[in-house]
Amino acid sequence: MKEIDFNELFILDLANNHQGDVGHGLRIIKELGAVVRRVKVNAAIKFQFRQLDTFIHPDFVSREDVKHIPRFLGTRLDWDAYEVLLAECREQNLAVMCTPF
Repeated sequence: MKEIDFNELFILDLANNHQGDVGHGLRIIKELGAVVRRVKVNAAIKFQFRQLDTFIHPDFVSREDVKHIPRFLGTRLDWDAYEVLLAECREQNLAVMCTPF
């Protein structure tokens, strides 16, 4: 595991930007890794973890009139997907952070 140096750290927020698509997430991470190497900055990719099964009330799961619910559900990743994205961060030599939502 890469130790995070917090001095002049750029936090690159992946959050939902992967759009629920591992391939898209991998492209983002690879491109950010290339930029970080080119400009020689200290950077970390930040994931955002949501436990959607308990975050969205069961009475609201099927509601489409609340714009955030379909977005959250549409960007769900399983643990295997997170492992793939994490491995790519390590391949790109990027530090990794995660925040709970």
